Amino acid sequence: MTQPTPTPAVWPKPLDGYLDVAPIQINLSMRAAVTVAVAGKVTTYRWSAGTHTVTWKPPAGLVPGTYPVQVTAVSYAGHRKTYTLAPLVVGWDTTPPAVTSATFDATTLTWAFDDPGTPSLDLAIDLVDPSGVNPPQTLELGPQPTSGALQVTLPPGTWQETLRATNSAGLTTSVPLGPG
Repeated sequence: MTQPTPTPAVWPKPLDGYLDVAPIQINLSMRAAVTVAVAGKVTTYRWSAGTHTVTWKPPAGLVPGTYPVQVTAVSYAGHRKTYTLAPLVVGWDTTPPAVTSATFDATTLTWAFDDPGTPSLDLAIDLVDPSGVNPPQTLELGPQPTSGALQVTLPPGTWQETLRATNSAGLTTSVPLGPG
């Protein structure tokens, strides 16, 4: 038995459909009954030779950490062997996205955030007129990748811009972009 690739980290909190489960891959050289044990959850399968994937869902309430993965294979001839696979890392998304860069040149917004438990961010630009003539406004940019560039048209006037990025856990980071 071998593990073709280590299992990527999982981020089950919040349950947002992104990295909520861990695909544990196992290659078998022969038919066997295979028991996979991770964080107290034990499951047994009967497989033929070849590559198989266990979709492991963290038990409710499992705290962030690194968990050993132990696999026991019993061949149909009764030979037993236990293997230790690459450990599984479980994280919770409890912090807002970390800004790497954010710039706005009056027409193009460019951004980069570090948020490993989130596939995309809801972006918005908050506009405040420093003279107070125009009321505050918000340009909703919707779901965007964690880094990218986007053409943005501001309403007429002089504005102080702030980029707001909210991840799938509902945590928000605000980044001043300056006057536009």
